[in-house]
Amino acid sequence: MRLNKKKISKVLSTCALLSSCAFPVYATPSLQDIDNSYAKDAIQKLVSEGIINGNGDGKFDPTGDISRQDFAIILAKALALDTSKPPATSTFSDVPVDHYSYAYIEAAVKAGLVAGVGNGEFGNGQNLSRQDMAVMFVRALGVDSKGKAADLKFSDASSISDYAKDAVGAAVKLGLISGNTDGTFNPTGKAERQAVAQVASKFLQVAEKPKTPTPTTPTQPPQPKTPTPTPVTNSNTGGSGGGGGGGSSRDVTAPTVTLVSSSPIEIGNPVLIRSNEVGTVYLVLASVNTRNKADLEREVSENRAKKASVVAANADTSMNTERLGEADYHIYAVDNEGNVSAPTGVVKLKAPLPGNQIPVVTSKIQKQVATMGESGIQINLREHFADPDGDPLDFTAVSDNAGIASVYVSGDTVVISPESVGKAAITGTASDRKGGTVSETFNVTVRALKIFPQQGATLYVNSGRNDTSDNITLVDDSTSPAGGYQYSKHNLKNYVQVGRGQEIMSLQYNADPLGFKVIDNSSQQHTVTLESSDPSLLKVTQGINGMQGVMLEPQNNLSESSQVTLTAHLLDQNGDEIDAHNIPLVFDETAPTIGTPSYNNQCITIPFSEPVVANNIPPFTPPVPPLVEYSSSGTFSTTDTVSVVLPLDSYRWLGNSLEINIQAYIDAHPGVISSGRFRITINGMSDYANNLLNGNGNGNGNGSVECAVNAP
Repeated sequence: MRLNKKKISKVLSTCALLSSCAFPVYATPSLQDIDNSYAKDAIQKLVSEGIINGNGDGKFDPTGDISRQDFAIILAKALALDTSKPPATSTFSDVPVDHYSYAYIEAAVKAGLVAGVGNGEFGNGQNLSRQDMAVMFVRALGVDSKGKAADLKFSDASSISDYAKDAVGAAVKLGLISGNTDGTFNPTGKAERQAVAQVASKFLQVAEKPKTPTPTTPTQPPQPKTPTPTPVTNSNTGGSGGGGGGGSSRDVTAPTVTLVSSSPIEIGNPVLIRSNEVGTVYLVLASVNTRNKADLEREVSENRAKKASVVAANADTSMNTERLGEADYHIYAVDNEGNVSAPTGVVKLKAPLPGNQIPVVTSKIQKQVATMGESGIQINLREHFADPDGDPLDFTAVSDNAGIASVYVSGDTVVISPESVGKAAITGTASDRKGGTVSETFNVTVRALKIFPQQGATLYVNSGRNDTSDNITLVDDSTSPAGGYQYSKHNLKNYVQVGRGQEIMSLQYNADPLGFKVIDNSSQQHTVTLESSDPSLLKVTQGINGMQGVMLEPQNNLSESSQVTLTAHLLDQNGDEIDAHNIPLVFDETAPTIGTPSYNNQCITIPFSEPVVANNIPPFTPPVPPLVEYSSSGTFSTTDTVSVVLPLDSYRWLGNSLEINIQAYIDAHPGVISSGRFRITINGMSDYANNLLNGNGNGNGNGSVECAVNAP
């Protein structure tokens, strides 16, 4: 089985495109999220060689995926397929002629690199599977895979699609891909970024293996010619002398590199370079003595040099010069065998003219989250870009996946509209009308639903009670409608609601997993779960005694000063969190008390030390009116006590106080009240943590308290 070296080089460049199509390039190769990746070494190797990059925030996202249409675009660009004349009608029903990937998919189809998923569809929007990754890589390499399925040993080999079996067998034979530790291949599993990095790294190893050429008989003796000095390389020619033995025939010819741009070049402007072989070109300080590829890579890693991948031989390659110093430089080319070219002449980099400084990014644009059914996100680009010399700036923006998040620019503002659930990368560019540009890329996540926190909603928990029969249980509408107050039953929607735009979804209690299902008419399935930051103080558990809900169970060491957070998590159908909200908690075990009552203008006012409510009565039911009595002598003897019966609207519960207007009684009984005292008995009231109202010693322990006030 022979590998097509030219295609290998292009496929390796494909890996570079894989990252650069959606993410910006950063010089620092340190990645924070790959320690647990099985492809850590491969990722680090490819990052150090400039083949792949992170996502710009110090992360690589190893388990991220790639769609079938975007991978087709990458292959088409890497192999320089002709996309200028796509057919007038689409091959696939799900890729119309106006789709952003149409021309690339049609070119890849024509080249025999991709096929559909059946029923006349390409699989637009679907993640690239492991078996399809093998098929596309093997096709792009031009490898003869016929019959290789016979070598497959995976326990699930029979589940590999017939069209992919030979390609998977060839990929395994080449050592490009392997199965799982349990002996399976998982052909329909998604191809993750770390898997692509692993395959790309193995491509590098295959490309570096010496190849024995097929012997040929020359048609005429070769003409002698004067040898040209070749720069030192790290190649091993297999020994000297021997005159025609069977040694290695590895490529030891150094590439030739040419400077296309004119020197000097302003820093920030690209340098155009041309190499006669695919590989990598480097822009290095002329004062540095570079002998091999390792020296060149060291300069790049220390931010003193730049490099760029050469995708096609004898074609212009652009290399950026941003953040380099003003100095003399040389350009080197390195082919895929590691041979290093002779340097070009001196390339002078100079600082931009004072009147033509390029725009700069003044602040990074943070990750954005959009919700389906809501208006687009608006970002003022002028707040993130500036021109050092005050030139007016024009702004443009592009999305790497307009099917998920589309963009347009209006003046200084980029508007991002959610189109479908997923992730996209947006690149905004500022231009100074003098050729100076700078770009900033940020990520956008589009979710189906979000959490709407209820303003001012605080959950009061009695920290002094451990009786599970009287704990708070958060329930859905079927158990307790939203609104009202019952300490033992709280509707979760009093604190958080789930929806999109103006639409609020119903919540339904779910025992396994513990939480609430979101009832959504779309195909998306979401769940709300509740989490305590410290279960040793406040435990989240299932309701008891037939209560359908999530119970909050205070532990023995919970106190009024405890710091615990109750978080509502909104999870999508894959169990991934798409939103969260911390429900404010107050721990209280102190009973409310009555202050000093007052009487003024036929109105009795009774203050409380904190808001009180009528507990454990049906929602929206008013409290039981207090008993109001009058004694002309103030002794409240049997013969001297009169019950003051008032209409219900005479009582105003104001949270921190109670107002009782007795004007109606005075009007009905003129002359009865002239002096003496009123006695008010209040029953069944507590604070929001279910601490019964205490009358400063005048209570009986069950929420019944008395107070008295002098009549005028």
